[in-house]
Amino acid sequence: MNAVVERSENSRVTLKVEVEPEVVAKATDRAFQRLVQRVNIPGFRRGKAPRRIVERTLGPDALYREALDFVMPSAYEDAVRQSNIAPYAQPEFEVVQLEPGQPLIFRATVPVEPTVELGDYHAIAVEPDKIEIGDAEVDKALANLREANSQWVPVDDREVRVGDQVSMDLLTSVNGRTLNGGKPQDSVADLDANSPLPRWANALAGLHVGDHKEVLDTVAEDARTELAGATVTYEVTIKGIKEKQLPEIDDELARSVGDYDDLAALTADLRKRLELEARAQAKRKFEDAVLTRLVDLSTITYPEVMVEEKLDLLVRETDLEFRRQGFDFATFLRVRGQPYEEIRKEWRPQAERRVKSELVLRRLAEQEALGVDDDAVEAEITRMVDGTTPDRRERMRQTAGAAAVRQSIRESLNARKALNLLDELAGGSEYLVPELQDDLPASPLQDALDDDVPESEEAIVE
Repeated sequence: MNAVVERSENSRVTLKVEVEPEVVAKATDRAFQRLVQRVNIPGFRRGKAPRRIVERTLGPDALYREALDFVMPSAYEDAVRQSNIAPYAQPEFEVVQLEPGQPLIFRATVPVEPTVELGDYHAIAVEPDKIEIGDAEVDKALANLREANSQWVPVDDREVRVGDQVSMDLLTSVNGRTLNGGKPQDSVADLDANSPLPRWANALAGLHVGDHKEVLDTVAEDARTELAGATVTYEVTIKGIKEKQLPEIDDELARSVGDYDDLAALTADLRKRLELEARAQAKRKFEDAVLTRLVDLSTITYPEVMVEEKLDLLVRETDLEFRRQGFDFATFLRVRGQPYEEIRKEWRPQAERRVKSELVLRRLAEQEALGVDDDAVEAEITRMVDGTTPDRRERMRQTAGAAAVRQSIRESLNARKALNLLDELAGGSEYLVPELQDDLPASPLQDALDDDVPESEEAIVE
């Protein structure tokens, strides 16, 4: 067997492999033994036809085609060892020559492991954002908390106003065709100065309980729906009016929303939480800038299949998040009105960015010998198990026993160590405090426990 590295580009290597005729001949013997068991030859029981009869019946090159299954995989493995390359994924085979009595010649094009030459990461410097939480931010948080604890209270002695919530009988017609069999449906509308729901809800202002009104609406021409451009008529009969009552911002509100003695304690806690959130956001922005600098300074080559794998992961992560919210990726595609491949094309830059970032962090961890021992992996598993609900802990612990899951957790911890080193070198030591260190890259441990994970890509896009 002889192998030559014919070309190499974009982390793909093509091996041109030549296999001796006698090796191919021996493989045809094995091919005959397998093939004769699968074919029916008139006048012979299955498996009993002589080789010359099989060759005459199926054609002279049938055994040679069958023999490829025995010759090419082992010859490819030998060629990989001889050429000292590191395959990343399975190869694509192309038969160049397959003739009786002649050497077998084939090409194997294979993605190889990525290579990374880091730039001077010691020279990277980024100015962290200054964190200042003023009284205005705290007051806004208190107002949001007040809004979240508001109540809808019925009123019947006045007209509907913007800011109210109304219950109604609703009959909908599209281009003159009445929906729901002509029967009014119970419905609720929120009148809001900025974002009414539905969007025509504010047209109900001024009505009283028992009043009837027709509201016309037109679906936008560019809407991604079969109803684009249609005229919709809503026949509304008001059944009830509610107004929002907001609680006072006082000690009673503080005690009702948590374990606070008074408003001062709630305000102090809100300020602390706002500061921590702002620091976490500043940290993400800082690390994004640092990683971008390191990627730009480095020379990175990787096979295209890595981007495809990352796109698969992005789709999977998005689908899991959607399922936790009550819908799925297929619904998302229908709402967006975009085909699956168009979404993948749109997300490709994000996938490429993630591939490059992960590769430079992995190389940095190797170069700086930032190893993660088994105790650290076990501690992280324990943290994750303790952080989930009791009914899922045993299953999560079992899942964590899988070698692939543990390796993923180890790689996540290594990435965090590398990112911490970059933080420190680039001037972000303030982000190394423990309360900001829980944002590890995603691990398959949690996702592996999701009962709704689709079994294939088709399950996501159909």
